[in-house]
Amino acid sequence: MKNYFFIVVIALLLSSCATPLPIYQLKPAGKIELRYPTMEMTLMYERTVGELLIFDIAIKNLSDSIIEVNPTEFYCYSLRNLTDTSAYGGVIFATDPEYQITSFGKTIDNKMANYDEEVGTNGLVTFIDFVGDVINIGKKTREEKESEEKERCEREREYEERKQDYYIELERLIKKRSYWENKSLRKTTIFSEKTISGKIHFSKENFMKDIPYLKVKLPIAKQVTEYTFEYYKL
Repeated sequence: MKNYFFIVVIALLLSSCATPLPIYQLKPAGKIELRYPTMEMTLMYERTVGELLIFDIAIKNLSDSIIEVNPTEFYCYSLRNLTDTSAYGGVIFATDPEYQITSFGKTIDNKMANYDEEVGTNGLVTFIDFVGDVINIGKKTREEKESEEKERCEREREYEERKQDYYIELERLIKKRSYWENKSLRKTTIFSEKTISGKIHFSKENFMKDIPYLKVKLPIAKQVTEYTFEYYKL
């Protein structure tokens, strides 16, 4: 008992001395609001979720013509300094919202189809059990009845657990799809004097961790708008 106490104390001391991993954020290294004769644009870093860097963007059409916006043409890359022009780690294009929506939709459809099949199978097994009980009335021993009832209850318990897991996972997938449908900036057109806004996403898995700057380029209406962000440690 005494040895166990010392082990717990040592574990607590080691955990309290452990150095937490650094958290990195992005801050603008220049203006976030840019204005041109044909449009006005704002880009702000929001947060990092998993392997995705998320930015908020707003674009206003100042021209008399329609402006087309396609977020899959947006891209970014790492920079060693503000005068650097080399794309260290390669160019990363923005995540395609339409692909994400379609992918989550297929996953939801497959999960619903699999669940419907399981419901049908469970119903068939229950019916077979019922028929077996009717046919064998008075033929089974008490021990056999108790064993079968125990198996039936265990099967029902496992089925209810899977059903609960199914609805939890289905809700999660539907929320994910809804996010990409309603929150992200999707391919669209902006009419004169109108503004659109949404979120754009870049995968950060190929970014060079030791390089302090990130260049974001947004090709819109035959013009490439540039933003630069700097990594900093909280």
